[in-house]
Amino acid sequence: MNQVSIKIDANSKYTAALKEEYEAEEFISTIEEHLVKVKKLCSLEPNTSKKDNAEKNGGHASFYPNGLFNKLSPLIEGLGSDVSKKDKTTMRTFTSIQKSTNKKRGLVWLKPVGNSLIIHLRPGDHSNLDTERKIVYSRPGKTTFGNYPTMKINKLDDIEYAYNIIKHIYEQ
Repeated sequence: MNQVSIKIDANSKYTAALKEEYEAEEFISTIEEHLVKVKKLCSLEPNTSKKDNAEKNGGHASFYPNGLFNKLSPLIEGLGSDVSKKDKTTMRTFTSIQKSTNKKRGLVWLKPVGNSLIIHLRPGDHSNLDTERKIVYSRPGKTTFGNYPTMKINKLDDIEYAYNIIKHIYEQ
């Protein structure tokens, strides 16, 4: 009986025992075919239908990154080593250590919608940073997502504005 081992990283190794009727080349070919399928399932290819993605995610539609999302997300990731991200079914969540409490808290949530990007900010009053008055706050009769301050951007020129607000919130 032959064995085939695949080294994944320094600490991980996958080993499979091959029955005598299988050749190593046949096993490798089969694994490569499975990897192609896994890559297709994990990718957010634009030609994947919303129905297909909804079925893969237990009936919930996945978010579809757009240009605004793709520009702002890496900027937020680069704010500091304590910033971490997690993808949910409709948005990406970023958390960081909140200096005032020294605990990890939500920093910002990015939700691409069509060609726009909805940004939910860490709770607080950020009106002193919002010179263009783009941030919307919950008020009686009109609440925002989780009562978080929310802003919507529609063009690439707004990326720097949104990033500067997020950066300031992160540094507090």
